[in-house]
Amino acid sequence: MKIKGLLAAAVFSAVALSACTKAETLSREGDINLAGCKVPAGLTAEQVQAVSCTPVSATAPVEAPVASEAENEVVINEALAPQAAMNGHDEENIGARKIVKGDLNGDGVEDRAVLFVLEGGGGSNAYSTHLAAFLSESGKLKFIYSTPVSGYGEEVQGISYGDGMVKMKKLGQGEGDAMCCPTAEYEVDYLLKDGKWLEIYPEDDGTIESL
Repeated sequence: MKIKGLLAAAVFSAVALSACTKAETLSREGDINLAGCKVPAGLTAEQVQAVSCTPVSATAPVEAPVASEAENEVVINEALAPQAAMNGHDEENIGARKIVKGDLNGDGVEDRAVLFVLEGGGGSNAYSTHLAAFLSESGKLKFIYSTPVSGYGEEVQGISYGDGMVKMKKLGQGEGDAMCCPTAEYEVDYLLKDGKWLEIYPEDDGTIESL
């Protein structure tokens, strides 16, 4: 009688252990199989691995289209077209236009600085040279600001970009120079700040003038 009791207890324990083992192998909510698929709760290990799915591909970020050089030229032409009349001249000398590329506002995107010459006015041969800033916004150029950088008796010899600024080499009035013929060489940097050009003289203790 005692032996039968022990045998019954052993059988009961084995059944209980088997039930616990089976319960532990069932999947739970949120489980993911080896294929990377999310599986429902209550599946056996074999059923879990049999679940298949189609991986969801990551959505590529949408980038703003970048304007072509031809489109940029249209923006520049439209912005500069009224400048002659606004500054008392007849027209722009298109052939004298110079463009430099570089990041003007520190956002890591390439912008444009345009040096252009306006001529004539009231039948005279007057001229003035101006510097315009165009920032790249959402892939397109936007006109920001323009200011005169030289006039009669001065001459811009060269323009380049560096250190976040537009750099110019100029000729100004030297001792004994006629107004038509400047010979004194000097350099000026132009920094775009708060939508306007700041004129910086690197050889003159970094003197800054707002234009």
